[in-house]
Amino acid sequence: MNRVVTEKEIWENTPSFVLDKLALEENLNTLKDALQKYWPNYKIGYSYKTCAIPWLLRYLKKEKIYAEVVSPEEFYLAKRIGYEAKDIIYNGPIKTKSTIEEALSANAVINLDSQREITWVKEIVGNNPDQQFTVGLRVNFNVEEHCEGETVAGKKGNRFGFSYEKKALENAVNSLAELKNLNISGLHMHVSSKSRSNNLYSTLARKAIQIAAELNLQLSYIDIGGGFFAGGDFNSRFYDYIKNIAEELSEKYTAKNLTLIVEPGASLIASPISLYSRVIDVKDSFIERLVVTDASRCLIDPFMHKTSYQYEHVESGANSFLQSSLSGFLPNELLAGKFLESRQTKETQTICGYTCMENDRLMQLENEQEIKIGDGIIYHTVGSYTICFNPLFIKYLPSVYLKKENQFVLIREAWKVDNFLTGDISVEYEKDF
Repeated sequence: MNRVVTEKEIWENTPSFVLDKLALEENLNTLKDALQKYWPNYKIGYSYKTCAIPWLLRYLKKEKIYAEVVSPEEFYLAKRIGYEAKDIIYNGPIKTKSTIEEALSANAVINLDSQREITWVKEIVGNNPDQQFTVGLRVNFNVEEHCEGETVAGKKGNRFGFSYEKKALENAVNSLAELKNLNISGLHMHVSSKSRSNNLYSTLARKAIQIAAELNLQLSYIDIGGGFFAGGDFNSRFYDYIKNIAEELSEKYTAKNLTLIVEPGASLIASPISLYSRVIDVKDSFIERLVVTDASRCLIDPFMHKTSYQYEHVESGANSFLQSSLSGFLPNELLAGKFLESRQTKETQTICGYTCMENDRLMQLENEQEIKIGDGIIYHTVGSYTICFNPLFIKYLPSVYLKKENQFVLIREAWKVDNFLTGDISVEYEKDF
């Protein structure tokens, strides 16, 4: 059962993630409002890969949000959460024949990505001539030609979907057209973007219209994908994105005859999640002040490229919950007189993590107040592609708490050794090897 706890328990069990339910609701409601205002015929598919905390997935299901999944594992996770297959948006390059058949039979949104998927679809559809099916196709086109410098892939181009320029998309359409009981009902336009600009999304919508006209496709949806730079302090940008997309779609369609699908991940979950951590040690090397914490880049910077964060330094003597947790955290001789110590401004302080890697240095503070043993550091806006990338390296998965106004609820216990050993069957036969 979920368990209500105090903030003191969170500080006693760092590192821990905290999900602010109110912030999540604000993000989701703003996106819904923007869609309702500019294109009221819509589906929101939450990107499971961004952060798949089970509580979050169940909450989004209650909010009538579709599950956007990109693997058989995520497909079956959505079903375990309680989704019917028809409420799943199935993307990605590693679908299996069995999950494709299940999605097709349920009339789910399924966007094909490869030739093997086309082959399987033709076999499945051909074996069921009395049933009507629909699929979508993932589009691969030269986005940089229209939005120079804006994509993650750059001039190398996107690696997903069927190439427009090389006629692979046209060939896919012609191949599927052989099936009289199959309709290509949608185009999936998602592109990984660096800029996250309005221009990019306008380009995607415009290209979808062009392709549909050229290939004579009778579309019932356009899936614009995700990657929006919104949420938290930038919630108003949802309105800009959807307005620009809607203006392009309106050149050919109306909200009455076309569904707009969006697939947010980070824009919903990044800003509501914070990581609580504590300072374990402070030491001076010959060159710098090192602040050792129980956080790690492994927890909030899995790609090892960030150099700064939205953070909050919590003095141990200024927070009653943190202060009361110190007795079990610091030896008595360090605890005695701790709150009478003066603090100076330090020229540099390097915040380090718990691993044994030299590059586990989260950030460098310059001319900031001195950080001391037992203090807390809270990293804000760390919900995107962090928890899902947390490794089993040195430490196991941390706790996750839900913040509901001024209450905290434990929604995932920290992993222990027993969790790590789950699934190990080698002990049953190791004597034979």
